[in-house]
Amino acid sequence: MQKILQFLIGLTLLLLGASGLLLLIVGYLCYRYWFVAFYQLIPYLLFLLYVPLMLWLLITGIGVLARRDWARYSLQTLSVFLILTGIILITALNTLSFSGNLQLTWKQLKVAGTVGLFVLLILLPLFSLMLFSEKKEELWTDSHSRAEDKPSMYNFH
Repeated sequence: MQKILQFLIGLTLLLLGASGLLLLIVGYLCYRYWFVAFYQLIPYLLFLLYVPLMLWLLITGIGVLARRDWARYSLQTLSVFLILTGIILITALNTLSFSGNLQLTWKQLKVAGTVGLFVLLILLPLFSLMLFSEKKEELWTDSHSRAEDKPSMYNFH
């Protein structure tokens, strides 16, 4: 069951990272005029936050699928980052006020946004932290690649 969860988490991270980078490339190629106007509004946010986050997701997804030990640490760091981002976004959403003609009231949008952000950016990363908190040999390494099975020049037995 844990290997299935590991595969699903790795695949999800891989798909999120690849689709985020693909969205950036396709957005630039297809909607160049809109994209350039968007870039003039927030020039550094795109390259300082979005692109590194998508690359981080992509590389961590590949590492989780390949069962690398560094990917477990990267996944834990990513989970903490997402939890902190979720807390900031939920706080910002609940302190903003908006008046306009919407089909839903602002209170309904706040509740829906808070629940969605809580599930995506706090609950799922907490689950991931609990799942990958302990080093589990059978989860991260194959049976043929364990350190005990490899010959060593310091093995005097």
